[in-house]
Amino acid sequence: MFLPCRLLGGKEREHSEPKYKLITNHTARKTFITNSIMPGMNTKTIKEITGHKKDSVFHKYVKNSEECNKLEMVRTWDIIQ
Repeated sequence: MFLPCRLLGGKEREHSEPKYKLITNHTARKTFITNSIMPGMNTKTIKEITGHKKDSVFHKYVKNSEECNKLEMVRTWDIIQ
């Protein structure tokens, strides 16, 4: 995977890194939280698993995809009709 150009020694250089070197614990935690919320897992359960105490910190890890938002709209509004 190529990374954007960076200044190294005063010169722009492009370098590559294997993807596994770019994935951190934070990335894995955020992915787990988002993928657990999408099918409807209880947020309280997720918080217990991940060790979050405060909602404000927990919600920094939540990233709803456009697809997830569409599914939620359909699920919510189709029930009402």
